[in-house]
Amino acid sequence: MEMINQHDPRSSGESPMSILLRMRERDPAAAAEVEEKLFKPSFHTYGWRSFKEMVLPPRECYFGDHFALGGVYVLQGPGGVGKSRITTSIAMHQVLQLPWCGFSTGVRPLKWLMLGNENSMHRMQADVRRMSKGLTEPQLQLLDEHIRMQALEAPEDSDISLGSDSIRDRWAGTLLEHTPDILVIDPWGEVLYGDANDDEHIRLVIRTALGLLHGVNPNASMLVIHHSRTGTANLLQATGYDAMNYGKGSKALQARARAVLNIAPGDPEDSCKLVMSMAKDNDNRRFDPFGLIMDPDDYSYHVDDGFSLDAWRDDVEGKRTPTAKITVQDVVDALSSSAFPVDKKVLAAELAVKCACTERTAAHTIVKALQQGYAANAKDAPNSMTLGPKALKDKGRAVTHDLKEEMSRDKRG
Repeated sequence: MEMINQHDPRSSGESPMSILLRMRERDPAAAAEVEEKLFKPSFHTYGWRSFKEMVLPPRECYFGDHFALGGVYVLQGPGGVGKSRITTSIAMHQVLQLPWCGFSTGVRPLKWLMLGNENSMHRMQADVRRMSKGLTEPQLQLLDEHIRMQALEAPEDSDISLGSDSIRDRWAGTLLEHTPDILVIDPWGEVLYGDANDDEHIRLVIRTALGLLHGVNPNASMLVIHHSRTGTANLLQATGYDAMNYGKGSKALQARARAVLNIAPGDPEDSCKLVMSMAKDNDNRRFDPFGLIMDPDDYSYHVDDGFSLDAWRDDVEGKRTPTAKITVQDVVDALSSSAFPVDKKVLAAELAVKCACTERTAAHTIVKALQQGYAANAKDAPNSMTLGPKALKDKGRAVTHDLKEEMSRDKRG
């Protein structure tokens, strides 16, 4: 120990590492003691073979293959688009073990703790009541046991900044009380106490939040709800190459996250239509952007099969003409001109050329024609379609009208 004290790097102006290297040459045993005392714990490292052969527990995912326990994730979008409601809906489906818009929700109900100061108790109650429509008593009990939501009952409840010792104590007490599997922070900007554009400040807040969370559950996940930038040019960044630039402020949060979901309004005249895209996924392939439709009756979400990314971008940019390039009538006309079932892909390609649109837009219009009953899947020809019952009915009316016109002309003649 005398040698350790004599060569304690903290009591000398010399570099700690240079002293240690010199000690290793003279007295390896003493150097080992110094290293153990001053330089442990070191980072955990493994060799190539160890990584290849080690048996790791599988990732426990709770939103498709994209969100898993232990990770940091971000859901971001403009104010008023419904980020909180979407998150609550995902949490409800996860606990009830129901898929959400085609995404699986894990293998067991997880404990959710949702902390935030953006939504009043009346707003949260309204959401919960609508989402509870049609649920059974056992389902309601399961939700009550697994989802906790912050209530803004007193003025001080709205202060959730991690820059205050007393507020951090409230965080710690709440986390200790509920030991969540998933912590939702809503919104991110309210836990900051410095410059939102300062990368180092953002990293410090992330470390603080994760330190509190992992202190009670080392395998817990943190889901951050974050505001995006506004305006037409920024809205277009919800998808494509600029998707990681969609969020406000420093991008240190998005860099730290394993996956980032972007939410954007889908129609300026219909707040129930949304667009969801994946800006980043470090662990899986990103999914293609798709449309969402919220049912205003029970706040459930469904995939919009008629969504066209090209048409949405044209709408945002103001390029779209008042009338669409392709309509359901174009699909009906194309099917009417064929005496046999038409392959869907072939039809989409032909309509794309005829209507000067993309094949994807044509395919979405074909789906819309199917949904509205103007087209139907052919029974004996897989992946093919024919005129639907509505189109056949309308066609019958048109034929009858034409015959009457012809008979009337004959009489006049």
